[in-house]
Order: sequence, then C-alpha cells, then structure tokens
Amino acid sequence: MTRTIGRAALVLGAVALGLALFGVGPSIARIWSQLHANSLVGLQGFVDRTLDPDPGNPTIWFDQVLPILASSVFYPVAVVLGIIAIAVLATSRS
Repeated sequence: MTRTIGRAALVLGAVALGLALFGVGPSIARIWSQLHANSLVGLQGFVDRTLDPDPGNPTIWFDQVLPILASSVFYPVAVVLGIIAIAVLATSRS
C-alpha cells in the first residue's frame, strides 16, 4: 500500500514538473498576490533592506527573486511530491 502511494506521488510529481516546464499554470507571484499582496510587497522590502548590498540598485530582487516568483506554481508542487515519493519509497518494505 505504501509503495503504491510513493509511486503515485512520483507520477504526480513528474506530471507537475512537465506542466511547469511547459509553462502551464499561474505564477507563484500571481497566487501570492491574490492571497496576500501586502506580504509580497513586504518581501521586496525585506530583500532590499537585508540581503541587497546596494539598496539603491535592487539587483537581488530583480535578478534572483523575481524570476523565482515568475515561475510556474507547479515547480514547488513537483519538488514536494518528489520528496514525499522518495521518502515513502525509501522507507517502505518491498
């Protein structure tokens, strides 16, 4: 039974990865802004204040954070399902 769950998670993770590679689905930023737009603005302020060495020229926000937020929401889904599949398959008996 657990191996079936692990295999199902692996297949669903592969499907999610395929969807993400083809650009299907909304972006992470779109979903985040629909759920709580103020925290997305707060993230930008946090990155600009604490992580960027030159706050006047916010290169970390535009070069690293925005491309991640613009990616398909299916990337993190694929990662989570892959981790679940590997954990279940590694711990289940044959």
